[in-house]
Amino acid sequence: MKVKEVLEKMEAIGTADGRGNLLRPLMKVLSPVSIKVLNVLQDLWDGERSFDDFVKVQNETIKMCVANEISPLGQAVREEFKMPHLTMDTEVESIANEEVSTGARQPQV
Repeated sequence: MKVKEVLEKMEAIGTADGRGNLLRPLMKVLSPVSIKVLNVLQDLWDGERSFDDFVKVQNETIKMCVANEISPLGQAVREEFKMPHLTMDTEVESIANEEVSTGARQPQV
């Protein structure tokens, strides 16, 4: 599945299991910087707010992270971590299956 397909499908997924299965390959290919942003969002989330609210904010944050990683600055960051360039057409499962590891804690999806 391509990055753009994951971003399109994540809007329709509301269950924790479905989201995890969809987003896990994408999380494995994001840089440690994006993973940190997503972890901070999760850690600071107000648990009194609804899961639907969290999903909306998390979706927007994921889109922002992907856009940043595709940008020239994001490409430079990825190069520092010895990661391949990311595009909307990147096949996330094929990269995730190569077990690109950045050592960053993966956010819960």
